[in-house]
Amino acid sequence: MTALRSVLTASLGCLVLVGGAAAQDVEKSYDFRNFDKIKIAGVYDLKVSVGPDYSVMLEGPAEAMERVETKISGRVLVLDQRDRRWGDKKRKSRNVTAYVTAPSLRGLHMSGVVDGEVEGLDEDAFEVSISGVGEMSLTGACRRLDAEVSGVGELDARGLICEDVRVVVSGVGEASVYARESVDAVVSGMGDIRVYGSPKKVRKSGGMFADISIQ
Repeated sequence: MTALRSVLTASLGCLVLVGGAAAQDVEKSYDFRNFDKIKIAGVYDLKVSVGPDYSVMLEGPAEAMERVETKISGRVLVLDQRDRRWGDKKRKSRNVTAYVTAPSLRGLHMSGVVDGEVEGLDEDAFEVSISGVGEMSLTGACRRLDAEVSGVGELDARGLICEDVRVVVSGVGEASVYARESVDAVVSGMGDIRVYGSPKKVRKSGGMFADISIQ
């Protein structure tokens, strides 16, 4: 299929259409700077890397990209969608993928149907919250991690080497974390927490259906 590429300039970024008559992929870049947290809701794939400069680029089918809402609120990059269609998760081709780079990232808050990864973290403190049916993986290092998972969310932070960790899981969520010094693990409902790193101080709390393991 012959590719058609056109570039449209706008105040918020650059829009590129790629594809043929049957379908079009859209890329849009935003000149957003000075953010160190991300708040994302809707149906997205999210890929974040810590790097020397800022960049924000979204890519997806034209129909899905029309529903994208993106802005900076304080120091928070907000990625949202109008008319959220939760069923889009079953059709991966409809998802919007967000590619984000920033020199520092101190927080990530996800809701809806979001799959993602954050690479290269190196922070004194990092906080993450996941609700809905999202899945997120984190790699890098931090002194303190504060994590909350609810619904059927899943957090894989085994690759984020931290000194102290507080992790709370509710519903049937799952979390895997790495703590060297201390961990405070709380499960309500039928959640599951796996703690790696053999921390020296362990505090855990959970009901009869909770599963908390220290490795």
